[in-house]
Amino acid sequence: MQALNNKIFRSSNSMKSLLAATSKLYSTNIKQQNIPEETINTALPPKKPSKLQNMFIADPDSLYVKQDLADGFELGNGNIINGDLIIINNVAFEWKTNIQTCVDTKSGVPSFANDMFKLFDVVSPKPEILVLGTGKKCQPLTKDSRKYLLELGIKVDCSSSRNALGLYNILLDEGRKVALAALSNTR
Repeated sequence: MQALNNKIFRSSNSMKSLLAATSKLYSTNIKQQNIPEETINTALPPKKPSKLQNMFIADPDSLYVKQDLADGFELGNGNIINGDLIIINNVAFEWKTNIQTCVDTKSGVPSFANDMFKLFDVVSPKPEILVLGTGKKCQPLTKDSRKYLLELGIKVDCSSSRNALGLYNILLDEGRKVALAALSNTR
């Protein structure tokens, strides 16, 4: 046992001397290189003070809907759209729909025709999600219209216009590529 303790003691002493020699070697090499002080200071980019960003403040360029009115919508930029609304790529339009003429033959409920979504054929970049507000009550989208939009690569979420506006604003704040198509509350 005594012999083992002597070996450990000797090896720890040799480790200490090895560490001391290594640190001497590296410190003398650094001192012998004669690097000018200004080169050392310019080797790293200067530190710039970081600007904190509040993640809860929406992008000032994004166009959100402030509130739904009885016959239209008030946008975040102060504009009022009377009638139906569509927002694509942060640009708002009055949406001319002929929903009264499009009636689902099975249920007799007014429905959306594919030609109401033809705008998405030419829009670039296409949104990943279309939030569809169907007026005061939620009306389902026909299978043909849903299939048409999915073939364009656009997912659809249908709800009442009030709920659609809230969902649109949330998705917009998250930075998603989202579009809104909403009927006014007169429908």
